Amino acid sequence: MPQNELIFARGHLAPVGDFVFEKDIRLTSKYINVVAQFASINNGNWKIIENWVRRQLTSRTFDVLKVCTGALHVLQLSDTRGNWKDTSLLAPNKNPIPKWMYKIVSHISEAHFVFLTYNNVRPTPESGTQICMYVCVYVGSGCASHNNLR
Repeated sequence: MPQNELIFARGHLAPVGDFVFEKDIRLTSKYINVVAQFASINNGNWKIIENWVRRQLTSRTFDVLKVCTGALHVLQLSDTRGNWKDTSLLAPNKNPIPKWMYKIVSHISEAHFVFLTYNNVRPTPESGTQICMYVCVYVGSGCASHNNLR
């Protein structure tokens, strides 16, 4: 695995591109709004999701959306002996790296979309585990195509 894939980026819970005013844009870089994400995930899956949400508004598919974003669990990586250890950016348990990122998007019309991203670029037994399929069907949004995120 190339070393540049192991670089962490600031995964914004409320993305910079969602704001217009300079004061609000500056606030998005505060640590309360960021979590550690592998750069390739932040610039890949996560960016696709952020752009999809923004496009729902700019294309006038929806007039307003409620967005809830967060992180779940602590990512574990194996050490040199093969033991799984919680990961964090600082000393143990200081600024832990999340295992999962989620975004829940809702509209007053009862359209709901749920996105879940695994925050790990290294293959693990769990990375092949499928959490669920066609999330939009489960939350009752009636979306026509779950593959049309791009």
